[in-house]
This record gives sequence, structure tokens and C-alpha cells, in this order.
Amino acid sequence: MKDFTLITEDGVTLQARHWLPSRTSDTAVVLVHGFTASRRDPQVVAVAESLVSAGYEEMRRIIREVEPPKPSSRLATIQGEERTQLAKTHKVEEGKLNRLVEPD
Repeated sequence: MKDFTLITEDGVTLQARHWLPSRTSDTAVVLVHGFTASRRDPQVVAVAESLVSAGYEEMRRIIREVEPPKPSSRLATIQGEERTQLAKTHKVEEGKLNRLVEPD
């Protein structure tokens, strides 16, 4: 696993993490975690590691069949220090976090 930073053409900084597959593969997985998570979030790590180790056909099946949680549903489950940190990351007051995502 390797952390790195990408800067887009329009100047947006993206923090990224690269997982190497356990076997030789020419398949790459780009996992976009969205507003309510980070590359260090245990759920994001678990998904990335499972996709990397699953193999191509199983990865395709997972992507087709498994519905990820909606951002507003995930946001509703975030409490305590994790919610405080999320608010700091997005530079908003904790009470205003819900306004930043569309309702389900």
C-alpha cells in the first residue's frame, strides 16, 4: 500500500492510496470514496482490499450487484469524533454537514 497526492489540471488536490494485487494483474481499480469517507476509513480500506484480491470477474460482479450506501444514510451514522473530523475536513460546522449532501 502506498499513499500519494494527485493534483488535477484545475488545481484540486486529491489524496490517494494504491493497493497492489496479491497476484500479477494488469487490472487497476480506482475507488472514489465520496464526501463521507476518506482513504483511511476502515470501510473504504475493506472495499479496496476485497476488490484488489477478488480477481477481475468477481470484481465486476461486486460492482454490478452490490449497492453502496447513500451519502446521506452514511452521514446519519457518523457520530462523535469522526463527525467532528469530517466537519473540519470540509470546513463547516457539524450542524451544517447534512446540508452538504442530497437526501436519499
